[in-house]
Amino acid sequence: HMDEVGFIITNIDEKGFLSFAPVGGVQPEVTGGRMVLVGDNAIPGMVGCKPVHLCDDKERSDPGKISNMKIDIGAKDKADAEKLVALGDMVTFTGPVVHYGEGKVAGRALDDRAG
Repeated sequence: HMDEVGFIITNIDEKGFLSFAPVGGVQPEVTGGRMVLVGDNAIPGMVGCKPVHLCDDKERSDPGKISNMKIDIGAKDKADAEKLVALGDMVTFTGPVVHYGEGKVAGRALDDRAG
């Protein structure tokens, strides 16, 4: 199986937000609000969902769809974003490894890293 699931950048809009498609078995319902790293330079970003008050009835019926999400890398516009990332760049989740409870640990892709 894949070492780590993630996404691939499919579009950069005029406001500098990134559209993406899943690579591997990503669960869309747990994607919104997650921090990610984009491309070889590991540009940090945040996955955002379209605000519910801006959604039409179809979008409201399935708010966890990847097509309703964008990655915000803090770019002011498309040209600014294109200085940092490109179409086809890979995206991975990021976050700390957390120790909790008695001998428990949580973090991304640990099933392939724990050995």
